[in-house]
Amino acid sequence: MNKEAYYYAQQLKEYKEVFKDKKKAEQKAMEVIKKIPAFNDFMQKHSQLASLFNIQGATASAANLEGLQTRNQVEQLIQQRLGSGPNASAAVSQQMAEARSKFDELKSKFPDLDNAAEMPDFKPKEMKTKSFLQRLEFGSNIQFQRSNKFFPTTGDLAGQAAYKFHKNGSAGLGLSYKLGMGTGFDNIHFSGQGMGIRSFIDWKLKGTFFLNGGYEQNYQPDYAGVPEGVGQKWTQSGLIGISKKYKINSKLKGNMMVLFDFLYNQHVPRTDPVKVRLGYNF
Repeated sequence: MNKEAYYYAQQLKEYKEVFKDKKKAEQKAMEVIKKIPAFNDFMQKHSQLASLFNIQGATASAANLEGLQTRNQVEQLIQQRLGSGPNASAAVSQQMAEARSKFDELKSKFPDLDNAAEMPDFKPKEMKTKSFLQRLEFGSNIQFQRSNKFFPTTGDLAGQAAYKFHKNGSAGLGLSYKLGMGTGFDNIHFSGQGMGIRSFIDWKLKGTFFLNGGYEQNYQPDYAGVPEGVGQKWTQSGLIGISKKYKINSKLKGNMMVLFDFLYNQHVPRTDPVKVRLGYNF
């Protein structure tokens, strides 16, 4: 019961965040209230009110209110089980008092039901109350590579989407575009130098530092000075490194990654083994 109460409190916190936005709060309230048959029946009978709330053709009726017992039905049920007269009323009062006493006893044992510290053997799943969309995190990053005799200075512009599967970890996919920027300040010109497909995973180590790893396939169609058929058009990279994340504002986070490509010596022509990336998540 304590575990359920904990997750219930966490769900309430999620709703509080939604209700900070008045429009989202109104939409959520209308979604919930439209599921109540009695409300739809009332709106159907009072069409002018229904038009104000944009409720079209509510089909609920009193016949759909099954399971909602009236006062007379409750009294008849009590009489069938306990009989009638003052003794029946006394028996109901006694049982209500016992139930209230039991509930007070439980409350005294669990004074703070939304505190996980009260349950030493319980490790709450912080992501349990998050929806699929709330677990998604979108971002972008950029990586530069210096020029050499085979290709110009390039900047890899990437976009990515990550799924937070744990409070400390996430995994995702991304796409990158390799932009050529010339060979120096005296020879600046932009060109398309290929693209890449990325997969990655990161795990929180301590504080704002994360262990980051990934596998990538990069496509670069042309190399200057390399005979046709010698250079690899598709190269694979296996990356592992450390990332530092920091908060910019309430909606935007920055990150810096230093990664080592342990497959760099398989590239023809060979590329730099160390990758430095700067990016943002939102």
